[in-house]
Amino acid sequence: MLSFLLYADIYCLVYANMTDGNDFMNERAFFHDMTLDYLRPAEPDKNRKVDIRFRCRRAEASEIILVWKGERHPMICSETSGEFDYYDASVNAGEEPAAH
Repeated sequence: MLSFLLYADIYCLVYANMTDGNDFMNERAFFHDMTLDYLRPAEPDKNRKVDIRFRCRRAEASEIILVWKGERHPMICSETSGEFDYYDASVNAGEEPAAH
């Protein structure tokens, strides 16, 4: 398992796909940023739904968990394009904005 920090208290736990016997993951393929492609809305109001997207190398992860303010949210592989898998999760922004 590897951890990828998105923001101050928000990160992804990435579990390797070991079906092929290889637990190596290309961490350079991990990606998330503040653009609308990966975070919607970019600056959410309190108690608003936030959509988070995370990218990793195709077929390297068996599971990705988004940890948002201490709570775990499973991410769903929603798209595969070229060399990458894209995982999505939706969370509630809560009363306090997340630290970016």
